[in-house]
Amino acid sequence: MNDRGQVFTLDMFFALTLTALLVSCSGLALEQVRRQMDDYLLRYSLEQTAIKAADVLVRTNGTPADWWTRPTYLETVGLSQNGSDGAPVPNCLSVVKLENLRQLCQANTWERQPNISRAIMGLFDNSEKFEILLIDENTGENLWPPVYPCWDIRPSGADNSLEVIIVKRLIATDVRKENILENLVHLSKPPYYLVY
Repeated sequence: MNDRGQVFTLDMFFALTLTALLVSCSGLALEQVRRQMDDYLLRYSLEQTAIKAADVLVRTNGTPADWWTRPTYLETVGLSQNGSDGAPVPNCLSVVKLENLRQLCQANTWERQPNISRAIMGLFDNSEKFEILLIDENTGENLWPPVYPCWDIRPSGADNSLEVIIVKRLIATDVRKENILENLVHLSKPPYYLVY
């Protein structure tokens, strides 16, 4: 009779293989759950940033209240019209402010005046990845040229992004596009449009 024992048996080999397989599958499952949580948190963070930015844009005058006349003092952008008492009229968009914001996002201003670009990006969680559109709710057409950084030299890049958050706000404004002339026309009673 042989006194030496076997160190590995076929049964033990199968047991170790199954244990290693179980541990690796558990690790992969945990990694997948972690990635899903990271994706969810990123998406939630982007949504919250977009929602807050849209609310600030359509419900406030900005800081200072006359930022469009003195852009070097810009702290926060707001696009709402001023009421008779100087208070912002929520969801009533000032096209003058929108166009001034658009001009501030030109490449010349955006790159040469970092204090202005930082103030605008502060609204979007310090990101240059944003686009503001004024779209007619009924027809879906753009009523105003899009606003995004360096719009005069490059496209916004939203078409190539992996994550795009769209926040809609129903607003009133005094501009619409005339079907025949394709010019901007001022109206006495503002229609309602969506801001994307």
